[in-house]
Order: sequence, then structure tokens, then C-alpha cells
Amino acid sequence: MLLANEAKAARERLTLIRIHEELQALGYAGSYDGAPQCAPAWRQGRVSSSVDAYVPLSFASDEAYQFDWSHDIVVLNGATTTVKVAHVHLCHSRMFFVRA
Repeated sequence: MLLANEAKAARERLTLIRIHEELQALGYAGSYDGAPQCAPAWRQGRVSSSVDAYVPLSFASDEAYQFDWSHDIVVLNGATTTVKVAHVHLCHSRMFFVRA
């Protein structure tokens, strides 16, 4: 019942009192006192713990790169000109290569 309740949208979820009432309708003879103790422990067991981790990236020299184009305005021999510029970032050595 807790699993089905957890899958519902937040506004449709039943309170612990309502879950206890439904359990009583199904024949549960126990008191309400057990529900507030049982439900948080059940939820805690279902929640996976996350750990901050650092995974360094390493690449072979010919394995990965990033490539992009841009249009830049430059002055060549006194004339304003738009040129296409290729940008390559090598992931292995972290070197940049730019060619207009």
C-alpha cells in the first residue's frame, strides 16, 4: 500500500491516518501508533544514498576533440572583412587550434 501511495502524484497521496483507516477496513486490528514509525523507516530504506564523486576524464591523443565555426570581423590591409574561423579544442592535451 505504501508503494502504491508513493507512486501517486503529491496531491493524491494518502496521509498515514487515511492509510491506517484503509488497513482497518481490510481487517487490520493494530493501533495507529505503528504507522508513523514504520513509514519513515520504509521510505528511508527505499531512498538510495548519493555520494559526491570526481571522475577524471582521460582521452587518447586521437580520440576526442571539440570543433566549432564562427564568423569574425577583422581588418585586413585597412579593409573590414568578415572571415570564417575554425576552432578546434583537443581534449587530450587541452590545446586550442584556430584557423581563419
